[in-house]
Amino acid sequence: MDRLAEAEKLNTAGDKDGAIKIYAELLENDADQVIFESAAYGKVNLLNVQKNFEQAATTASDALAKLKDRSTELAVAIRVERCLALINMQNGAHLVDEIEFLESESASNNANAAMLLGNAAFEAANSLARSNPARAVTFYNKALKSRDDAADAIHFNRATCLVHLGRADDAIESLEQFLKRAPTNKQALTIVGNLKMQKKDYAGAAETLEKLPDDADACFKRGTALTLLVRVPEAKAMFKRVLELQPGHERAASALAGLNTAAVTEGMTAEDKVSIGKAAAKAKAIAMTSTLTEKKIEKMVRRKSISEDEYARPERPVTPPPEMDAPLEATPPELLGAPNSLGLPTVSLADIVARKNLPADFDVANTEKYLTDGEFVATFGMDYKTFSAMKKWKRNREKKKYGLF
Repeated sequence: MDRLAEAEKLNTAGDKDGAIKIYAELLENDADQVIFESAAYGKVNLLNVQKNFEQAATTASDALAKLKDRSTELAVAIRVERCLALINMQNGAHLVDEIEFLESESASNNANAAMLLGNAAFEAANSLARSNPARAVTFYNKALKSRDDAADAIHFNRATCLVHLGRADDAIESLEQFLKRAPTNKQALTIVGNLKMQKKDYAGAAETLEKLPDDADACFKRGTALTLLVRVPEAKAMFKRVLELQPGHERAASALAGLNTAAVTEGMTAEDKVSIGKAAAKAKAIAMTSTLTEKKIEKMVRRKSISEDEYARPERPVTPPPEMDAPLEATPPELLGAPNSLGLPTVSLADIVARKNLPADFDVANTEKYLTDGEFVATFGMDYKTFSAMKKWKRNREKKKYGLF
């Protein structure tokens, strides 16, 4: 006991290194549990004060492994100090197993245990976010109860886990809590907009993405949402905005062309619509054929449209697609275009032909289904419903023109 008193006197005088040295000697030589526990707690506590967290955690672990009874007040205090060290080290993997302890009855009499619970739960959740998002959400919920200072990060990280779990509504709710404190956060607004598009809440998506007027991708997705809501003038204005921000944005240009084609055909007879559609499709084909010689282009322009005779020979594709058995490189869902009216992620015509930037479950037999609604109309001169009503051989003939078959 005299050595413990000496260590305490050194600590009071500011000689923490001297006190730690005495505690270390006692840990090596004293078999008395009370002295051992006191020395272990004293050393771990001072190491934490000195911000030597790694050594503090190691000392605490070694001491706890030697204790026969871990329910004593000092044993609990040592374990709490270990949790403090792990939190400062952001070692969530080891804290996962400490959450239950910090919530246990044995730790209830330790004031520091309750204070550390929120921090420990937050770090534990972060370590599980990818490997076990469901359990991570449980820990984030615990953290929210006691860590108001980190509520923003908790809500955002929690939402990320909920997205992986397919719980879109809960993820949106968590992100909206985050946006109350950070209303202009681009990443959060983008995720909320994407989730609402996936849920086919196009009005909600348009409202959310309106808050990102200087982001080309957000404007494009908002334009898509407005198109699906048949708010054509607003959609056209949004696609024009995309082209102002990013002049080479091919999909926005195609979508705008599709809306313009639809506007031109409004009020026309069915026969006139077919003629206009074919003209738009022909113009699209010419625009795509940048590698053709002027002579071939001129010949293509002069060539008569395919006969309506069902036995007419189909036109040769302008740009032949790659081999069908070539490996397709999947693109992460968050990088794909917003869903079209079929509920499928969208890909530009050029990317489909080149077989790049495709979703993981891309259907090579129905490649046209991945076009945006605007680009579909611009390409085929009709919407998908009209196109799908055609006979299969006619659909295939049209798809071949643009390398989609």
